[in-house]
Amino acid sequence: MSQVPSSQDPSDPNPASRGEQPLYPAAPEPPSATSSVPPPDSQSPPYTAPYPPYPYDPAPQAGISPNTAAGLAYFTVLPAILFLLLDPYRRNATLRFHSWQSIFYFVAFAFARVFEMLVVAMLPSSLAFFIGNLLLLVFFIGWLIAVIKAFQGSRYILPVIGEFAEKTAQ
Repeated sequence: MSQVPSSQDPSDPNPASRGEQPLYPAAPEPPSATSSVPPPDSQSPPYTAPYPPYPYDPAPQAGISPNTAAGLAYFTVLPAILFLLLDPYRRNATLRFHSWQSIFYFVAFAFARVFEMLVVAMLPSSLAFFIGNLLLLVFFIGWLIAVIKAFQGSRYILPVIGEFAEKTAQ
């Protein structure tokens, strides 16, 4: 039986002390104070973000988010009606509000177009053109604000129409 010299302990985890080659090369030396690496900027705040980002939900969600659905409800009446009928979306109060507001907004827009046609028939063309375009601009700005707020997840109650939508959505 062979004797292991006292300087070489077989339980020693360092292979170099047993006379073997290490599996991995030694770690590089840390930079000295005379190296060309600049010192850290004292003005920048320390990195404080958690790693990995929390909260972490490994299960993907089926369907689209309520904010996206609320924004899409304003593009035509059809998505608004679908969101009121489909089960996972009709339980969300904010999405119901935006769907009803979208439906009422398009109905009000249809009445405004009928009013515009009556104005065009009764007034001189230049005045009718001005009133019609002003009406379209007001409706477009209201629609754009409602879409942006819906995609952000907040409620924007349009004048007159929003009150009806809030009552209907409850």
